[in-house]
Amino acid sequence: MQSHITKLFDYRTLDIPEELTHWRIPEEQVQEHLASVALRHAKTVPADSVSAGDAVRCTQCGEGLPDRSTVLLYPGRELPGAEQAEQDVLHRKIGEQFATQIRGTACTLQVQEILRNTLPALDDSLAKLEGVDTLEQYIAQYRGRVEKESRENAAAEIAIYWLRQMSARSEADVVENERNAFAMKNARVMYDRMVAAGVDPTIPEEGTDFLTEEQALEKLAEDVKPGFFMDAVSEMVAKEHGTVYDEDALEAEYRKSAEQEHKTVEACKAELPPEELRNMLYFEAAIEILSAEAEQYLEV
Repeated sequence: MQSHITKLFDYRTLDIPEELTHWRIPEEQVQEHLASVALRHAKTVPADSVSAGDAVRCTQCGEGLPDRSTVLLYPGRELPGAEQAEQDVLHRKIGEQFATQIRGTACTLQVQEILRNTLPALDDSLAKLEGVDTLEQYIAQYRGRVEKESRENAAAEIAIYWLRQMSARSEADVVENERNAFAMKNARVMYDRMVAAGVDPTIPEEGTDFLTEEQALEKLAEDVKPGFFMDAVSEMVAKEHGTVYDEDALEAEYRKSAEQEHKTVEACKAELPPEELRNMLYFEAAIEILSAEAEQYLEV
């Protein structure tokens, strides 16, 4: 690589965007989790009168629906063709008959069975189903587990923010042809991934005129140019803290991967060439180093 950094930007001079410092789980997320736990312990019980959300088994009285002796209705779900019947069955009782229509065909149905999902209360009884004495204990365990990961992710996001800023702001001697080649190579990778994920890169952010593939690639290339020195920055940060991946270290990584994946070292090198492995390792090392420093900036 002919381009190189001449002076690394001091990331400590930056103000960290406030949104990157947040890691605590909001109360809404806790309540959503409790609701999902309650749903997992839901029980189906018989009911006397139909309400929205029930499952209702009816039999047909007459021959309005040929070859349909049994009709299942799920009031509230608005299944195509059954919307009217779902409305008409509400508040009906076992054995009650009612006139309605299914897919536009008039018919008379009789309610035979009403099944209803019942949820446990969001109290200590729910916690006991999860092996904990109180709901307070369960919430504390959930917060502890999820917030640990959330805090680690928030610190890593700050680390990535710093790396991006260093990559974009460091003083450097840049060979434009080299940077352009980097940008177009990565733009092509991004373009193909977006297409594979069902996202059309040619859809404009503004206006109604679709971009050509070439225009979309050029736009993506401009977006990735600030990351041109990301690998170099990661390596510099890692080496400043004493982390160096020489040939012996890379060989050790290949041997470990080969053992874990039951492959040969040569196969691992073919899948991930040494230069790409080195870049990946330095990036991971830089993230770990900077994440530790970022901890002090997280919300209290």
